[in-house]
Amino acid sequence: MDCHMKFSLNVKADYACFSDPISKVGGERLCYPVPTYDALKGVVQAVYWKPTLVCYIDRVRILAPIKMETKGMLYPRYDEGLHGDRAYATYLKDVNYNIDAHFEWDMTRPDLARDRIPEKHLSMMERAIERGGRRAPFLGKREAGCYAEVSRIKDIMEGEGCYDYIPEVNFGTMVHGISYADKNYEPVTSLNDVKQPAGKQFVRLWDVVMRNGIIEFPRPNEMKQFFVRDVQLNQKGYSLGKNICSVEEEAEKFGLD
Repeated sequence: MDCHMKFSLNVKADYACFSDPISKVGGERLCYPVPTYDALKGVVQAVYWKPTLVCYIDRVRILAPIKMETKGMLYPRYDEGLHGDRAYATYLKDVNYNIDAHFEWDMTRPDLARDRIPEKHLSMMERAIERGGRRAPFLGKREAGCYAEVSRIKDIMEGEGCYDYIPEVNFGTMVHGISYADKNYEPVTSLNDVKQPAGKQFVRLWDVVMRNGIIEFPRPNEMKQFFVRDVQLNQKGYSLGKNICSVEEEAEKFGLD
């Protein structure tokens, strides 16, 4: 890990929906009480990401009280005229998180080795945070209420958290995320401790514990995973100066040192 590519940011939104995949079967979503690893990774990558980088979420601090709200939505049924089906989804309300994360080089991309300049990437990341992200970040669902406001912080302990003095809260088993075939290049331990090669898709489960308002995330390759399916790898090719700009060119364009 390159210590120069660590960063912290604050994320807040009116609503968030980190769906328990088991609840999706019937069309009604039940939200986890705290964010998943992959959901936070998605927020960070919406703010700034390049194929040179791999994003890792180190920990999240829960600042606001955990509040739930259920919304009813009417979905059209095209087989029976204008009548629709009502479905319900549970959301987290008024969420506020401090996130510690870092970037590492994607060592499966030797074609982008010239783009590995940590100071430039960090400057671009800081600029992207100040502007709200390169793409619109969302917390769970891509809808207006779940749009996330991001801001830069110096330390995850900034601000007062309502769970800072609660020693431990156990949220049970949750989905950590999905290891997709094209990114499953780290050594993976299966349930029987057999090393799994790339080209296989896994779902990662873990027991979530919050201590003094902070959830520490293990790295994806440190977890036991459940095999989902074999997937043929189809990694997109990049060429600096042709279909992707180098970080030096971008930094020069925006006047960053």
